[in-house]
Amino acid sequence: MTCNNCGTEVNDNDKFCNKCGKALKNNNDSSITSNNYLDEELMKAYVGKNYEKFLANKVNIYFLIFPAIYALYRKEYKYFLLFLLLPFIPVIGIIAYLISMILLSLSFNESYLKEAKDYIEFIKSSNPGASSEMLKDMARKKGGTNIVGSTVYGAIVLILAILYVTAIVFLVVMFRKMMLYDYYGGGNETNENSSSWDDEIKKDNYDNGGDKGKILNLYYEVPFYYFKEYYNKDEKAKYNYKYDSNSYCSVEIGSEGITLEEYLNKIDTNRDEWKEKNINDNVYKIITKVGEAEINYYYAINKDNITYTITFKDYNDVEEKCSSVRDELLDSIRYNLNETNEKTDIA
Repeated sequence: MTCNNCGTEVNDNDKFCNKCGKALKNNNDSSITSNNYLDEELMKAYVGKNYEKFLANKVNIYFLIFPAIYALYRKEYKYFLLFLLLPFIPVIGIIAYLISMILLSLSFNESYLKEAKDYIEFIKSSNPGASSEMLKDMARKKGGTNIVGSTVYGAIVLILAILYVTAIVFLVVMFRKMMLYDYYGGGNETNENSSSWDDEIKKDNYDNGGDKGKILNLYYEVPFYYFKEYYNKDEKAKYNYKYDSNSYCSVEIGSEGITLEEYLNKIDTNRDEWKEKNINDNVYKIITKVGEAEINYYYAINKDNITYTITFKDYNDVEEKCSSVRDELLDSIRYNLNETNEKTDIA
């Protein structure tokens, strides 16, 4: 060993030069420092730009949330296959999936760094004459990330998830429709004299927003955007239409077990408020009640000794959408299907 200052031969264990007195540098220390620096650079090449995060964090949050996708992204194919296959094992597979996901998210960073160190030691010992750049290239190829594979797999998972949710929603909607169909008697057999109108009413009730309905001998069609609140063809039906958060229209159609005059007196005893309107050769008595933000229209008529009533409620109808809907519904009302263009047999 020679002095770095004057070149005098000195012993390996000497700390100062016997001739010039300068402190001696240990070549072994310099070699160790150089080796540590190279290892650090190779680790960065293997792990990538998130090397510092791997050192700082004990829990890998990405692995915890997306284990299979992240394992593929980090080229940890053994973990990828594990999380790909576990869900296909009934019951126990899901439990094992959740447990593995939690445990591996706690140990993934440490095991990944150990794997990187082992590989770096391997390429250094296998390629003693290789330059640092060659070693870095090897580390990058073995480590690094698989962006294309993880992106494609993630897209496939997303598409399957959307299809799965869509299928669940479809099944729930179909189940709800089946329940409504049964509730309204859709599953009952109909006799030979059942009218096509009655069949359409059943179908419309099954759809929970149908266009056609009837109360005793009153037949009507409701615009499709009205939502059915309740329906009983022997008593009453009510529909709502809410076109914004503060505005809505509703209509209630029914029959009363009292005379027309008795019904009108219940609404308003002042006969001057009773108006008349001819709609399709049917003369209705009309009473209008105006409130602060609400207007009620009471239509009533006597047909075959039955008092039929149609009550419209318009709440905050600043856009006057309810009036056009009201006219549409009133124009559809028939008390005899022969008044329509259809030839339908009534049960």
